Amino acid sequence: MINSRDQISDHRNGEMERLTKAFDWSKTSIGSSLYWPASLHITIDIMLSSKFPMFLWWGEKKVQFYNDAYRPSLGDQGRHPLALGQEGEPCWEEIWKTIGPLINQVYTGGEATWSEDQLIPISRNGKIEDVYWTFGYSAVRGLDKQIEGVLVICTETTKKVLAIKQIEEKEAELRNTILKAPIGMCILTGPDHVVDIANEKMIEVWGKTAEEIMNKPIFEGVFEAQDQGFEKLLKQVYETGKPHVAHEIPIFLPRDGKLKKVYVSLIYEPCRNEHDIITGVYAVVIDVTARVLAQEQIEQIVEARTKELNEVNLKLQKTNEELEQFAHITSHDLQEPLRKISVFSQLLEQKVGLMDDDSRTYLGKINICSNRMVNLIRDLLGYSEVAKQESSYTTIDLNDVIGEIISDLEILILQKKAFIEHGVLPTIEADPVQMAQLFGNIISNSLKYSKSDVFPVITISSKEVTLQEIAFNSNLIEGNTYYKIEIADNGIGFSQQYSQQIFSIFQRLHNKTEYAGTGIGLALCKKIVQKHSGDIFAEGKTGEGAKFTVILPLKHN
Repeated sequence: MINSRDQISDHRNGEMERLTKAFDWSKTSIGSSLYWPASLHITIDIMLSSKFPMFLWWGEKKVQFYNDAYRPSLGDQGRHPLALGQEGEPCWEEIWKTIGPLINQVYTGGEATWSEDQLIPISRNGKIEDVYWTFGYSAVRGLDKQIEGVLVICTETTKKVLAIKQIEEKEAELRNTILKAPIGMCILTGPDHVVDIANEKMIEVWGKTAEEIMNKPIFEGVFEAQDQGFEKLLKQVYETGKPHVAHEIPIFLPRDGKLKKVYVSLIYEPCRNEHDIITGVYAVVIDVTARVLAQEQIEQIVEARTKELNEVNLKLQKTNEELEQFAHITSHDLQEPLRKISVFSQLLEQKVGLMDDDSRTYLGKINICSNRMVNLIRDLLGYSEVAKQESSYTTIDLNDVIGEIISDLEILILQKKAFIEHGVLPTIEADPVQMAQLFGNIISNSLKYSKSDVFPVITISSKEVTLQEIAFNSNLIEGNTYYKIEIADNGIGFSQQYSQQIFSIFQRLHNKTEYAGTGIGLALCKKIVQKHSGDIFAEGKTGEGAKFTVILPLKHN
């Protein structure tokens, strides 16, 4: 027997080597280390020098030894260092029913044991913890070949087992998500793309039964798709790890017993394991056939309607050109006979001399009608000229335009005792003649439709059109700068329900015997504004005046 306590080697200088040497073994059932057998000293020496976790039970009471590599598995708060020199059963009371039989099996028969990832809950860190171990129990024999102890070579695998469980739980969660998903999903594993899992929607997209497709290479189950480019896509994702996304791809798949063209949108994502190695392809596929066909049908309808509209527009354009040409020619042709009617009626009045009252009345009506017809032809000719002639754009100051109009209407303004005021108006690119016609007609209207018992007041103001106003006006172009010129009066006004009608040619709200005019003036204003890529609208209330708003671009495009 080795009879020296110093036989416990001291070349390691580890915590457990120090604690083992310092421990008073005389108070244990195995006695002082002076009387330990050589087999115990040798086993302790091997254990303490090992970097692999080891634990030793010795003697009938199973007195305990362990090394530094095993020490972390004991946790804190009491289990270490009390376990050193403690008897086995009281130390491991909570798990002795599990490990006791294994130890006794080795003690009695000498047969070693081996367990992998065994769950052995132990008390450590102040609580019972689920701890997993991979370990082997083997007998330690003395010189007489008798079994004197049991050596445990072990490693705690809790982290590994929990990581595996976490992976399994995530896989189970993923499978559950795939199976319950409202769109087609599947996982294809390995280079042959074996269908590992697929939900009902995915099987429905393939046009197969579960028996035909599950646990088989995808192109063995859906052989119809093999030569349509999908095998190449899957191989590319599997080998490169780069996802692939595609929308509305045509593919021929089984439908009602025969191949039909369907459209699918898909996502192919690489599946990776815990070591970041690609193990398969995760696929999401949606059958969008109904949407694509509906879109195609809509596009066909839109194309047909567009073609019809273009044809109608061409016909309308041709008709408008013919009408404008007719109006222009007619206006010129009618002016000469009307002029002669007026001249001859005047000569007749001078020739006859004395006439009775009825004759004079009839002759007066002829003159009134011929004059009205002359005015109508003149306005109609002006309207057709604006419609067909190219505008001559230049930079003009609207203050000057309004000033000239007021000067031209000076006599009428004095007769009406009217007051016209205007603020600072913008300088824009426009046709000077047409601007004079535009604002001249609007101001003349305000004077014409003034109240008999109220002096006319006409106010002209302007401001830049806001971006929001441009966005909400389909007649204006975003990005352009526009100015809004408002002409407001205190005249007889009009009902708002007629705000669009007043801009139509030959539309009048009052009897021609009450207010003179041809019904072309405001239609001409609208035509001029449209030619300048602007907008015009009116607001009114019967008896409370009217306000005309003209919107014109700063620059001509």
